[in-house]
This record gives sequence, structure tokens and C-alpha cells, in this order.
Amino acid sequence: MLLGWLATDLSARNVGLGRVLLVDAITRCVRSEIASFAFLLNANDEPAAAFYERESFIRLPGTPVRFVRRMVDLAALVASIRPPWEGQTQMPPPFLVLKVA
Repeated sequence: MLLGWLATDLSARNVGLGRVLLVDAITRCVRSEIASFAFLLNANDEPAAAFYERESFIRLPGTPVRFVRRMVDLAALVASIRPPWEGQTQMPPPFLVLKVA
């Protein structure tokens, strides 16, 4: 699977939104019916590259912007994710509200 650029607005940096988007994209790929060996993505700048490296993606040799992780590793991560409301009788209200100006 290849994910193109994943980006957030500069005003939304450092609040965890990029990580939420990445987890959502990974989860969708892991749960899809398309067989794949690896999850590839492109970084559009060095801050994005540093973000992917912090998330344990490996920079492909010879490519300054392409990163990879094995799908089997990502599937194990997705399987280990538990929602914070697990065990409660009701889901909590949304934790993220985006305002449109």
C-alpha cells in the first residue's frame, strides 16, 4: 500500500492530529481486503520525515522521501489498539472538534 502525502495545517501541528490521521490510514489498510506486504509513504519535507521516523518507519535507501513498514508489524499494532472508552457502557463525546472558519 502506498500513502501519498499526509498533512495537517500548520496551525494544527503538535496536537496529535497527524498521528490520528496516520493511525486511521494504517487501520484502514490493515482491515482492507487488499493483500499487501508493506505500507509505503512519502514525506513532503524534513519535519514530515522526522515524524515518520519517530513513528518507527524506515527510510528507504536511495530515496530521500519514501518510508516503509511491514504490514504484519502494523497489523499487530492495530490489533493492540484499545479505545480509551473500552469497558464503559457508553462512548464518550468526541475528543476532537474541528472548527471551520
